[in-house]
Amino acid sequence: MRAGADRCAYCGAWLKQASSGENAAPPAPPDFGLRGPALLCVGAVGGVLLYALGWFFEDTRYWLDARAVAVWTLALPLWTCGIAFFRRGGRGGQLLGLGLGVALFSVHAVLMGLVAGRFTDDYAGISAALGGAAAAGWWLGRLLHAAARRWRAGAQD
Repeated sequence: MRAGADRCAYCGAWLKQASSGENAAPPAPPDFGLRGPALLCVGAVGGVLLYALGWFFEDTRYWLDARAVAVWTLALPLWTCGIAFFRRGGRGGQLLGLGLGVALFSVHAVLMGLVAGRFTDDYAGISAALGGAAAAGWWLGRLLHAAARRWRAGAQD
């Protein structure tokens, strides 16, 4: 710590230097990853393919085939985690995870109702588990991205 300098208690940025009285610009935390729609497009295509693979495995007479469950609640959330991790930060990053979860819940619930010809509370629960797993994967990826940024900032000091 510089002699006579104050740091923000929240982020640790230098606020001012006592000897000159000037505000020091806080160092920008290093960011990494991809910015722009390219990563989200690749993520969407991969996500749709994984989702379709789950439907390929699903037994629509009994539902919840183990292979479909593995794709929808393990592979798809890991995919969304990876996309969220490699997406460069920005506003609304966490909201994208909520939107992803709601969209997957809605699509899955509608498709299950159309395939079965009716909609039950079990179908709502299955759809909610799928949407929640995908959203949790996204949020985990964003948390890991933030942790990596903090680690990289600490390594540069």
